[in-house]
Amino acid sequence: MGLGPVHRISFDEATKRARKIRVLLDDGIDPLAERDHKKAEQALSKTFKECAAEFIRSHEAGWKSAKHTAQWSATLEAYAYPTIGDLAVQNIKVAHVKKVIEPIWRTKNETAERVRSRIEKVLAWATVHGYRTGDNPARWSGYLSEIFPKRAAVRKVKHHPALPYLELPAFMRLLENTAGRGGWVLRFLILTATRTTETRAAEWSEIDMEERLWCIPAERMKASRPHRVPLSEPAMEILRYMKAINDAHPTPSKYVFNGQTWGKHPSEAIMLMRLKHMGRTDIVPHGLSRRRWRLLARLDFMA
Repeated sequence: MGLGPVHRISFDEATKRARKIRVLLDDGIDPLAERDHKKAEQALSKTFKECAAEFIRSHEAGWKSAKHTAQWSATLEAYAYPTIGDLAVQNIKVAHVKKVIEPIWRTKNETAERVRSRIEKVLAWATVHGYRTGDNPARWSGYLSEIFPKRAAVRKVKHHPALPYLELPAFMRLLENTAGRGGWVLRFLILTATRTTETRAAEWSEIDMEERLWCIPAERMKASRPHRVPLSEPAMEILRYMKAINDAHPTPSKYVFNGQTWGKHPSEAIMLMRLKHMGRTDIVPHGLSRRRWRLLARLDFMA
């Protein structure tokens, strides 16, 4: 049995350690087994807060932004730590998780589900690293599903106000007759059935004019996967017009659409203002692309 590295442990310290080991042997105790037992006890005493901090540190590099990391910490700090933060992860049971989730399951269901999911992931991480054993008490199926009503039964979903797709042809004709950058951005948003952030920050480097294809890189997609958008003739007309403006400018911009400051993409406010001028405050830009797959099946009116 090793007593420690010679550059760190003095001869006197090694002698003391050896004496303790001989006492254990005299008492019929295996010193190696005793050492491993103490290590296991220390590992199983690790608190949920300590495990959560290590989980976040080990995963934040793979998360999209610092904001996501901050949200993880904030939700656990607000809802989980007051109840289970100082508990050893080994001792956390279903009753503890229930105590965290129950006060907000009906009133803040979306938040409650995020907290539950994050607790589950931290406990799974702790299990893999040997800090706890047994089933995961934060698991939904077969555990918390037997305690709480389903999310669909308690959550109140509020969709973005969307334009019914049967009204879209008339809306597009009206939009074509309105001036301003907001109108161009809105039209391109609808013609490509993309999200507002993807459209507003579209770059020329992403667009192949010859192949009539817009390739949005993974880092700009919500799903973190590259996305290809075939460009219809109306969409190409907008791009040709924007390219002519861009090529004529003394300092060409990398963005297809520019905001009030040249060289910076527009904010969503530019589209909201256009809708307001059209008297359509009942819908929002996101609502124009919300039913995008339905729209793709009905783009014949634009041909």
